[in-house]
Amino acid sequence: MRIVVTDAGAVRFFRRGKDACEYAAQVGGKVFRQWRSWGALAAKNPAKVMLAYRKASGITQAQAADEFGVRRNTWARWERSEVLPSEQALILLAERAGLFGDDGE
Repeated sequence: MRIVVTDAGAVRFFRRGKDACEYAAQVGGKVFRQWRSWGALAAKNPAKVMLAYRKASGITQAQAADEFGVRRNTWARWERSEVLPSEQALILLAERAGLFGDDGE
């Protein structure tokens, strides 16, 4: 898993490092090897992405929580940026919200 944060603050997820490096070189950005090293989290707040995904999907916090296998209050805390989602939750969010920048191989 590679995460690219562009200079403009956009975030794309890549399964292959080569694809991430090529994309970062094209658009001007930084590649992070894994979620835990992604110190530029403030560049694109996952809470905003989670809220936007939920609103666009037309679902409640409880429904989103069920979809992600967590309790509703956990989802609510993610949306309020009280705690950070797990790497697995972010990968699932990236897949559901269409944020992967590679072909999925």
